[in-house]
Amino acid sequence: PAFANLAKMVKEGRGTDADPAEALRLYQRGAELKDPIAMNEMAVRYSRGDGVPKDPEESLRMLAAAAQAGHGRSQLMLATMFAAGIGVAENPAQSARWFRAALDAGEEAAEVPYATLLATGKGVERDDAAARAIFERAAARGDAGAQLSMGLFAEEGRGGLTADPRAAFRWWKRAAEQGHPHAQARVGMALVEGKGTTSNLVEAYAWLAASEVDDVKVIIK
Repeated sequence: PAFANLAKMVKEGRGTDADPAEALRLYQRGAELKDPIAMNEMAVRYSRGDGVPKDPEESLRMLAAAAQAGHGRSQLMLATMFAAGIGVAENPAQSARWFRAALDAGEEAAEVPYATLLATGKGVERDDAAARAIFERAAARGDAGAQLSMGLFAEEGRGGLTADPRAAFRWWKRAAEQGHPHAQARVGMALVEGKGTTSNLVEAYAWLAASEVDDVKVIIK
């Protein structure tokens, strides 16, 4: 990725005066040479019209080429686009494919979305055990979304776990303390019902108010 590295240095003015035009030229040259970092940079620029005409089709082409070349960040971006139907038709199978590739490339941000697809069987064969393993790894490093999901798995006894409302509450509490609104709602309802913890209506109200979730009953179905 020599051109991409040099372009970044020129862009940031490291060792030389910052020169955005020269940085762009270097990124373009790198992309022509199939440097995945440069292709990712150009994909972002084409999507925004940053120094080049805005061109969604060229942006997608560059991003796909970078992803095919094994660039983890591009794989993650492409997976997210297919998941949400942003710039492409929504395609759960392609989303799962690229989240898996990004995960294999070391992108931690792919853990929760890929595990969620495994847990729901959307775009990939449902596999609760595999989903649980990924959620557990992400939850252990502090990912609030994964902690919320681990609480759901503990509550329902999924992925090889024995149903355990106390363990579910502990996971939700960890996520709630990080500000995750759905986890805060879960903690609040658990405190109302005394499920997995001692009932405490005052604390329950505080968590439910903090969550700002309009319809808690929809969230906890």
